[in-house]
Amino acid sequence: MNTMLHVSASPRHMDSHSRKAAVAAIAELQEHRPAWQVIERDLALEPLPHPDAAFVQASLMPDALRNAAQRAVLRQSEQLIAELASADAIVLSTPMHNFTLPSVLKAWVDHVVRPRRTFRLDARGKTGLLHDRPVRVVLACGGSLVVAPGGQVDFAIPYLRYVFAVIGLRDFKAIALETAIDVKEFVRRQRSHPTGWISIIALTRAHAFGRRTVHSGVLIHADRMGPRYAAHTSARAKAWRSVHSDDDGIAT
Repeated sequence: MNTMLHVSASPRHMDSHSRKAAVAAIAELQEHRPAWQVIERDLALEPLPHPDAAFVQASLMPDALRNAAQRAVLRQSEQLIAELASADAIVLSTPMHNFTLPSVLKAWVDHVVRPRRTFRLDARGKTGLLHDRPVRVVLACGGSLVVAPGGQVDFAIPYLRYVFAVIGLRDFKAIALETAIDVKEFVRRQRSHPTGWISIIALTRAHAFGRRTVHSGVLIHADRMGPRYAAHTSARAKAWRSVHSDDDGIAT
């Protein structure tokens, strides 16, 4: 049986755009591939403690030198790492808070990214200790991520790509939903192509829907405001591809 870990971070629960999109996509996938089992890790309902001095000291110490109290400090971290390591795929749904991750998601990252546990230090720097598997991120943000006047900087997706690669998870794809319309289109798309995004085949290329186009999660409405808007959205898609492209040139 395939296992998918869904990590959700929005405090808005089912009012959350990112959660709605991810839940809809997962539900459609399960309908067509019932063998997939989903593990829910809701960081809003069950927030994790941020690392304190005891956690940092225990995590930096070789396991053979830890005492019972130090192992107890790391018990929850070990559970989260085991949950992550046992999943065949990871779906992460999150809002953007102040251009980056919500603190509850950063706390989860701090629990699962640990030296000598999920990465090691060697002559090449940090090397991941987990086997690669697909990581799919649904990010909801309240503004445009276009690299242009009026756009906002995205620190979330580049950070997540980097930190997952540090622990060995390099099969990373992300989709940014900038408006409620983007969410509705994403959900509609999953119903039309239920295995097309979450089931390891990422939404990576541009797909036309009449005069609407989705460029790797950036929904472009070329007919909304005429030629001037069409020119803006073309620049937006180009900027997105330049910032969020893989080595093979495929936008993510």
